[in-house]
Amino acid sequence: MTLWSPVLSSRIRPVCRLLLGSWIAFVMACAPSDGEDTLGTAENVIQVEPPSGEAETDRTRVQTAFDDVQPGGTVQFAEGTYVLGQGARLTVPDVTVLGHPDGTVLRGCDPAGLEFPEEQGGELDPFPIVQSCTGLFVMADRQTIRGLTFEYAWHGIFVGVAPWLPPSDDTPSATSFGGHRIEDNLFQYTPNGIRVVGPAENPTIIENNVVLNAYHAFQGNGAPIHVVGNRIQVPDPDGVPSSHYPESAVILNDWGIEGAPCTGSIVQGNVVEGTVNGIQIMAAPGSTCSGHEIRDNDIRIGEVSLPETYAERLRDFFFPGAVGSAVAGVPIRLISQPGPPDQGVGRVTDVLVENNRVSGGSGLGIQLLGASGNRIVDNQIAGIQMRDPLNGPTWGDLPAMWEAANGSGVWISAGSDANHLEGNTFEDLAGSAIHIEGADNEVIVGDAEMDVEDRGQDNRIRRP
Repeated sequence: MTLWSPVLSSRIRPVCRLLLGSWIAFVMACAPSDGEDTLGTAENVIQVEPPSGEAETDRTRVQTAFDDVQPGGTVQFAEGTYVLGQGARLTVPDVTVLGHPDGTVLRGCDPAGLEFPEEQGGELDPFPIVQSCTGLFVMADRQTIRGLTFEYAWHGIFVGVAPWLPPSDDTPSATSFGGHRIEDNLFQYTPNGIRVVGPAENPTIIENNVVLNAYHAFQGNGAPIHVVGNRIQVPDPDGVPSSHYPESAVILNDWGIEGAPCTGSIVQGNVVEGTVNGIQIMAAPGSTCSGHEIRDNDIRIGEVSLPETYAERLRDFFFPGAVGSAVAGVPIRLISQPGPPDQGVGRVTDVLVENNRVSGGSGLGIQLLGASGNRIVDNQIAGIQMRDPLNGPTWGDLPAMWEAANGSGVWISAGSDANHLEGNTFEDLAGSAIHIEGADNEVIVGDAEMDVEDRGQDNRIRRP
């Protein structure tokens, strides 16, 4: 079921105000800009033939338009729903892709096509689904994608060369591309909204999009992304395809890609509501993620229960040894992942977490696990509850490591050193405001009575 489709002029970029009403009532009020973003002359506009509803035909029509467009040109979709199956590849640089003013939907597959077969009996293999159910592959530099609805696709948009793609004559040799603008789109019922992979000199701008009922909304896997002014919400957790729960809003990591720097991303001014985890920076063993900014976001985490029909299978695949089926997470996480001795641990450093409004976390509000040299300033943290059971389902985390900090606003783990915390406020916490187990951290508090638990070494707690 299509909950909402953007009605966006192909000739102007609207300035939109998105309002959330009861449950999932969205109202979009738009005013035109100064006439920017015109299509140009007819010679450089490729019209996509109207959709047929049949995957092979629709994908061929879209792919033909992508193959025919020239650099600097525009691909204009028709009204209606295109079924893309394996997805279409855009390999020409400097192209603008526009939805029809009366609504264009790019559907990966039938909703049932994103479900794991019951006969697998817990042996979950996502790759057949990944290969057969995708939206767009962006495989060149400086693309603009605007005014489209993506639904029921394992990836709505994949930027870079996906490792599972079969080779073809037009497959580029590079693994990632930059300088894109992805804006004013709707992603709904997609396991992954946008994924940007590999090294890239210029960031991909992801702005003013709406994401509903996704497993991962946005991921920057090595490549820099600027995630600005988006709304990520989960009105129907059971409607998330495949997993039936919404794992996170934004993830930044290097995804094990050689040469991917994992630096220079900005996550700013987004509204996140109902995901299990909010914004995560995760450095793989032996790698470094640095120089990111997480600013001015409103993150409201909710507890989600896995449907019983899926709980057992998903517990074995995603949550080994987990107790119970309730899923709840952490609004902001900086995680350096441990690895074997020959790889060492990851390293998250030089990250600014500033002026975010965080509420509803389970166990922790902000988590620093092996993260050093970061700044956590002027954040508002409220409504952090105890995680019970502590070892409930969670992805990429070891809750037993922070058992003593359960219910705290900020946890600074052992090995998280030389961080600076200042100007943060706390309300309605089940535990301490700040729980420190690392060394050489500086904490400046405005309230002399603030509960700061220092179990580390050489930390400096400055009170008025």
